[in-house]
Amino acid sequence: MNLRLNKQLIKAALIAAAYSALCALLQPISFGPVQLRVSEGLSLAVLYTYAAVPGLFIGCLITNLMSPYGLLDIVGGSLATLIAALLGYWLRDKGKFLAGLPFVLVNAVIISLVICLQSDMRLFWIQAVSIGAGEVLSVWGVGLPMCYIIDKNPKLKEFITDKADTQRDGQ
Repeated sequence: MNLRLNKQLIKAALIAAAYSALCALLQPISFGPVQLRVSEGLSLAVLYTYAAVPGLFIGCLITNLMSPYGLLDIVGGSLATLIAALLGYWLRDKGKFLAGLPFVLVNAVIISLVICLQSDMRLFWIQAVSIGAGEVLSVWGVGLPMCYIIDKNPKLKEFITDKADTQRDGQ
């Protein structure tokens, strides 16, 4: 296995572990009809590395094993994160706001469906606003300060940023 692949695997594993650990530590607010999944702040890691895509997906998958919504959340919630991460990575050159937007919108829709399918579909739009608001707080409220810290720490930024992206940006 080459060094570049090893580094990508390490980054993905670190993101997955951090995501899952934050949810485990903050479990009471990480699940439910009203949730604030602080670990979603890691979503903006897609700005720096493709390793964030599998890292977020695996972290969410592991986390959703603790979900009170069962298999539907394990599959649906994890796929929502994967879709959002792929879209966020695709939008990374458009800025922090647009890269974070798929996490808010995709999760607001899919997670609300997961919850409402097990309770009352008439509450879908209320649920979507609730999940979306939690995502806004997490993705931008936690994610933007994380980006600031990464951008101000050259060693951390060098570690997390993919070499191809660094060359593309002319750094």
